Amino acid sequence: MHFRVQLKKRALLLSLSLVMFTNVALGFERLNVGDTVFVACENIFIHTKPSVFSEKIKTLKFGESLNVTGLKKLFTLPASDASSKETLEREEEDSAEQEEREIRPVPPESYTRASWLQFANGYSPASCFVTKQLMKTQTPEKVKQRVNALSASQAKRNFSEDEKGDMTAMRGVAGKAKGARANYEKVDKLIEENQKNLDIEKFQVFRKNGRLGEFR
Repeated sequence: MHFRVQLKKRALLLSLSLVMFTNVALGFERLNVGDTVFVACENIFIHTKPSVFSEKIKTLKFGESLNVTGLKKLFTLPASDASSKETLEREEEDSAEQEEREIRPVPPESYTRASWLQFANGYSPASCFVTKQLMKTQTPEKVKQRVNALSASQAKRNFSEDEKGDMTAMRGVAGKAKGARANYEKVDKLIEENQKNLDIEKFQVFRKNGRLGEFR
């Protein structure tokens, strides 16, 4: 019985870690060093390292602005993304053919994104930050209006790119609203409540042996 309980606990911890690592890869807006970005989550933390398991040194609130000093843990956009390498290469080939010139290589920064942003005092997940242009669409009132509009039409199953982005960035506000994909508020609370039960050192060894998280 004790073994089953321990196994369930380990499964929960692994699930929580996967949720946390998945969360940081949701924001696909292109951000660059030198950009001024705004917090688009209800709250988010500044960490000492680009890892959710590192020490939290500051809490950021919705709307706060910071200057990006570095991009960490870059990932390649999936082929289905409008800015994927495959899509951009096809567009470049078409442009080169129309303009009768040589095909130019697509720079990596065009089809890669950062999972973590570096600031003057630490690191934070990129998925909770947007540029000033996108921030204009991230007010709680506008997000709730969009969520309510989606709820009114139950037959509508597909989210537009903007709607999906708004509800992802504003998960703290829209999490409990009807029409959202999941109750992110409860997920955040579950993660926060269970983080104190994590044996950081043992779990770090587990991630290192399995090449997970920061050891990928």
